[in-house]
Parts: sequence; C-alpha cells; structure tokens
Amino acid sequence: MASGSLQQIIVCSVKDQQIGPSIAPCADVSGVFQQPVMMQAYVLDSGSQTLVDSVVAPFDYTVAGAIWMMVFTFVVGLYVATSQVGLLLNLIRGR
Repeated sequence: MASGSLQQIIVCSVKDQQIGPSIAPCADVSGVFQQPVMMQAYVLDSGSQTLVDSVVAPFDYTVAGAIWMMVFTFVVGLYVATSQVGLLLNLIRGR
C-alpha cells in the first residue's frame, strides 16, 4: 500500500550569482536572492497522516518500561514453572 507518490515540485534555492532580485515565486530572505528549482520528491497522501504522526510521536519510556517488565516477569515465571514441573517429573520417575 503506497502512502504517497513521486511528484515534481518547485523549491526555492539560493541563486548562484547574487545579481538581481529573486525570481518569482521566491522571495528575498535577508538579502539572499532565491530562484525556483524543479526536483522530484516523494509527497505523502493525506490519508497517511495518522501513520506518520504515530511514527514521529515521542518515545514513551513509561509504557516501554511497563511492557518490558511484563515480558521479563512472564519469562522468569515461565522458567520457574518449568523448573518445578521438571522437579516433579524427576520425583515421579524416582531419579
């Protein structure tokens, strides 16, 4: 599923020679003359905004810590449970 498309866009770039005013639609910025330049860019669709927003959201250490602790507790609990089952089986076998 594509979240955008490759399109031609126009951006304002610094002119090589600082002679003459900027070329429309670009404006002068602090006395630096600009010129329009055409290039290819990947433009996102408006429908992919929630996907991009979720990826760019700040990392939540509290939630990550809670998930890590839950998984760690599960692994340790599984280890303890299986070791107890092993002890019980060894007791039944008479080893």
